[in-house]
Amino acid sequence: MRVAQTVLPAMRQRGHGLIVNIGSMAGSVPMPFRSHYAASKAALEIWAWSLRLELQPFGIGVCCVVAGDFQTELSSHGAATFSAATQNHEAPLSQNPDVYSSTNSKAQAKYIRDEVSGRPVAQMAADIERILHSAPDKLRFRYLAGAAVQCTQFAMKRLLSDRMIEKMMTKTYLG
Repeated sequence: MRVAQTVLPAMRQRGHGLIVNIGSMAGSVPMPFRSHYAASKAALEIWAWSLRLELQPFGIGVCCVVAGDFQTELSSHGAATFSAATQNHEAPLSQNPDVYSSTNSKAQAKYIRDEVSGRPVAQMAADIERILHSAPDKLRFRYLAGAAVQCTQFAMKRLLSDRMIEKMMTKTYLG
């Protein structure tokens, strides 16, 4: 948000520009033990969409790359942060390690496996480069970036009930 606020005056003056936000598929589905992360990504996406409407009259585009798993160390850092926070009693009540340690361990292991087998970060950079070279009148708001199976599942979630999505996420991360 600060970067956007900083560059917007120059973009408005030029009469064009493009702001690309990096979101996550986690912002649209329930992620056990990742509630804060998922909520922040959901907020980023709706902020970007609102900003897109506000900036259209100035010739400034805004889009959001909705990312799946990429080969970063986010999950392993998140697991370490969770562990340190619970030892210092800083974790949210819903993540009390005494009650949730078994299911949290399963979920974190799955997140780490998915990330390790995710797409290389260079592919995300190539996706963003293609967006940057898009014609302004062809710019979409949302671009999916991830493994084909993740992008397909993400697109299909529109057809599924909330209950079905919950069952799938439970089986995937806690089962």
